[in-house]
Amino acid sequence: MVFEGLIVFSLFLVGYVTFYFYQKKVRLKFVEAYEFHPSIKCRVKDKYPHLNKKQLDIVINGLRAYFIINQTAGKKWWRCHRKWLMWRGMSLY
Repeated sequence: MVFEGLIVFSLFLVGYVTFYFYQKKVRLKFVEAYEFHPSIKCRVKDKYPHLNKKQLDIVINGLRAYFIINQTAGKKWWRCHRKWLMWRGMSLY
């Protein structure tokens, strides 16, 4: 009886770990392929009118890099709260 319980627990644990890493991989691919809403570029352009198209693309790629780093960092707290609020404010309008 104990042996069967250990096997069931081991199978559950392997399934959980496999699912966790699969989901992490899927989320990372989603972030890499995500197309941001055009209003984000417009909002950045309104806030910083001196930026040209190439510079706006760099800003959007930086935003994507932020989310990729956020995804790969896991539960480590590395984020800069003030910068996140700035990006959140731009994306809400």
